[in-house]
Amino acid sequence: MNDIPSFIELEFCTCPNGCVPRDEHVLSGRDHLHGLEGTYTIVECLTCGLQRTNPRPTRDTIGYYYPSTYTPYNHSQERKKHKSNFAYKLAVLLGLENRCIKKKPPGNLLDIGCANGAYINEMQDKGWKVKGIEFSSHAENNVVNSNLDILYTDIYDLRDLGKYFDVVTMWMVLEHMHAPTKILKKIRNWISDDGILVISIPDANSLCRRIFRDKCYDIQLPTHLYHFNKKSIIRVLQESGYEITNVRWQKNPNTIIESILIYTNKGSLINSLFRWIKNSRKALFLRAILSFFLGITHQSARIEIIARPNIRRKI
Repeated sequence: MNDIPSFIELEFCTCPNGCVPRDEHVLSGRDHLHGLEGTYTIVECLTCGLQRTNPRPTRDTIGYYYPSTYTPYNHSQERKKHKSNFAYKLAVLLGLENRCIKKKPPGNLLDIGCANGAYINEMQDKGWKVKGIEFSSHAENNVVNSNLDILYTDIYDLRDLGKYFDVVTMWMVLEHMHAPTKILKKIRNWISDDGILVISIPDANSLCRRIFRDKCYDIQLPTHLYHFNKKSIIRVLQESGYEITNVRWQKNPNTIIESILIYTNKGSLINSLFRWIKNSRKALFLRAILSFFLGITHQSARIEIIARPNIRRKI
């Protein structure tokens, strides 16, 4: 780790589940998204199986690894406006519309780690009263709608928002948190009595992870501080005072496509093929087939969990 920039402060962390410190080395890797300096290590707790990046950059210095070019800050993830109502309903039926809140009428929604606000802007258009939380000034500079209600602050320091929200979402955010159980317990107090928490996380047990190892797209060292699988995320949620109501693998091909692009040489036949699959409108049907297959085989490397506060448990 001697190639880590001198201004990055490192800290060692124990398992957030309070386990006896007994860890096993999983792998070491670098930042493949932006090519920034630093080699980091993932370890696995031998008691509960939760993987974490250790040592890791502190909260005060990790911002170096979230440059202005970080994709969620700049790339709008809104649904295409030209998509027909029939096409949208068909995609929902097939499970191809990720981040879709089903069987819940529009109410109050909080999105944590809302980046440029694309998701809450979409949900506001669907009738939800939305609020976002985002720590990055880069995201603030690229917000898709300046009229959105977004708190630009560190969630760790945020005051109590009240038991107000029908839905709280965290899309690929929990793995970035320095203290996931602390945050989950705080959020629990913001969810209404019949409200839900909806999160998505990368799956550390995916075949993609085992094949591509440190070059797997969703490793994302060192910004991914925790590396969950189905078992470990359920335990963390339960320890934080939640009941699990649903677990599914999103129908999404991005992890495997991006991993192949990282693993192969730019300009090679395979790299060019998967770059076409990723970007070409002509490959839309192929991406849909791949998405569906990866979802039903639990190999999309993206787990989505719906949970609700366990009102019988005191935390």
